[in-house]
Amino acid sequence: MSEASVSDLKQECEDRKKAMRELENVLAEKELLIFEGELVRKKLHNAIQ
Repeated sequence: MSEASVSDLKQECEDRKKAMRELENVLAEKELLIFEGELVRKKLHNAIQ
């Protein structure tokens, strides 16, 4: 394998790791929104009973 190929593969790996971290952050934000929405739903449910 040439030096350029190894370098390209390392860069691709780093790019994918960065993309994965970004997606994990988005997922965590969305999970928090779901959790907060569930709390609101429960409060509304209890308020109308």
